[in-house]
Amino acid sequence: MDKNIAVIGGGNLGKSIVQGLLEQQYNASSITITRNRVELLSDLKAKHVNVPHASTGARSPCDQSARSDRRSRL
Repeated sequence: MDKNIAVIGGGNLGKSIVQGLLEQQYNASSITITRNRVELLSDLKAKHVNVPHASTGARSPCDQSARSDRRSRL
């Protein structure tokens, strides 16, 4: 069974993480990715990755989350 994973910060790094998961046959519906401009994630949404309109609820249903921006170092 796949765990639910959220990537908070869908820029170049976040999208690369999700692409890597998909290439490893990870279940797309178990992945959530967010960013402020969600329209830039339409390619992943077309692959059935969850792309919510805001990052406010992205972590709650997830077993693991990864933040792909500089704030994660704080």
